Amino acid sequence: MSHILVINSSVSGEASISRILVEDAVQRLSEVNPDAVLAFIGITDVAFIHAEGIGHGPEARELALANARSRIAEAAISAAAALRA
Repeated sequence: MSHILVINSSVSGEASISRILVEDAVQRLSEVNPDAVLAFIGITDVAFIHAEGIGHGPEARELALANARSRIAEAAISAAAALRA
């Protein structure tokens, strides 16, 4: 596997334990050289996409998910292009 996608969202918003754990993991990866750490296990391209605001009502949830889906699509297109190159 050469790509990893992290999607961090929760209906509980900022108070979600799983969201806190993911944020902690992302922070730890950001503090070290993630390229070297992840390349060691064969992951060479990492994209972090956050769906911010999904716990702030139905309209905010839909907007956040639409934005995240758009960014996921962009990342997938970019990854596919990189694989073809």
